[in-house]
Amino acid sequence: MFVSVMLVRCVLSELSVRGIETDEMLARARITSGELQDLRARISLDRVEALLELALEASGDPGLGLAMGINIPSNGLQVLGHLMSSCRTLRQAIAHFFTFSRYIVEGAEWKLREDDELLYYTYDRPFPICATARVGAEAMIAGSLRIARCFVPDVLPTEVWFKHPPTDYLQRYEEILGCPVRFNCEVNALVAPRAVLDIEQLHADETMVAVLFDATRRVMRESGSKETVAERVRVLLRYETDLSKVDLESVARRLGLARSTVRAKLAAEGVKVSKLIDDARCRLACEELRNPDVNIKEVAGRLGFSDRTSFHRAFRRWTGQTPSQFSHATADPEGGEHEDW
Repeated sequence: MFVSVMLVRCVLSELSVRGIETDEMLARARITSGELQDLRARISLDRVEALLELALEASGDPGLGLAMGINIPSNGLQVLGHLMSSCRTLRQAIAHFFTFSRYIVEGAEWKLREDDELLYYTYDRPFPICATARVGAEAMIAGSLRIARCFVPDVLPTEVWFKHPPTDYLQRYEEILGCPVRFNCEVNALVAPRAVLDIEQLHADETMVAVLFDATRRVMRESGSKETVAERVRVLLRYETDLSKVDLESVARRLGLARSTVRAKLAAEGVKVSKLIDDARCRLACEELRNPDVNIKEVAGRLGFSDRTSFHRAFRRWTGQTPSQFSHATADPEGGEHEDW
């Protein structure tokens, strides 16, 4: 079972606001800096639960999950969150969330049920009730309310249900959720007026929804794949816009692995890191040179080339063309010649 690194970042965000240092607990939970920096990373459930246990201990707050959920940063769900916030209605945002929910918490189930007047937004994770399951459920329900309020700021739930027994911080529920709370229920649920699902957002952007849906699908599919180290490096480099200082050391650091480990694993896969970086430079160069206004000298610099000759030699090896020939052919096929520098 795995949890998206996005949720791990939300835990760390709440602890940071409280001034709690997290380096030691991350080390104890065996979560690396490389994983935290990789949006596509998925963290095994046992390590997330270890982190939550340490977070509960460090904060001294048994209601940490409620606070995490209602205080989730506006960019807490990263590209998926941006997709949802661009939707026209809350109903559309929920539909997109359901599309990708299996990548957020593996094994969890989210459902939306409606009757004449109410909606029932449920979250269920098929694990025994324990402290970390309680924290997770409260974070999910409070976080769902936080997102709903991005569409309907004054929405108040009718009720909230939790699977776990009553706690000793009952007042916190009403303060944060603003409604009656029931415990020992069959599922965790947010119950609210059905009408909030279809209230249209003034600043919806259907064009951005289309763009972000494709981006979210790509990121989520990458996070769900059984990656080799070579594939992880390719993904890392795909989203790197400045390749001038990328080398084995920086790649290993980003992955949270030792240089020797990366080198050995790549060797076992029959791949060299220099080849992966070279491929990434070719991709980025071609993307940049499709822009007719690009400064080729700046592109060369971002790729790590210090002079015209070496960049030209590399680009011709990649494509069979000079940078100016490629840019001219792809950006303005009927225009005139222009200089490389």
